[in-house]
Amino acid sequence: MPASSQQATEALREWPGILVVGGATIVMPALTSGALAPERVMLLTRAGMDGIERDGDRIRVGATTTLERLTEMPEPLADRK
Repeated sequence: MPASSQQATEALREWPGILVVGGATIVMPALTSGALAPERVMLLTRAGMDGIERDGDRIRVGATTTLERLTEMPEPLADRK
């Protein structure tokens, strides 16, 4: 588990086939069922890659931003129903 985006980048260079996991919402069931069986997995939860940045009409969502945080966003990221 890298402690920074720089460490994550270094790990990608060292292990090109590594499975990169942000929050695991989609990946965990595939790992658990055996549909995915990577040799190495890198969790980004401690790499400081969470958060939401707004720049005019653009919204940047970090790789480890929780789905709960997305509920604070306008549609189509959050459903206001």
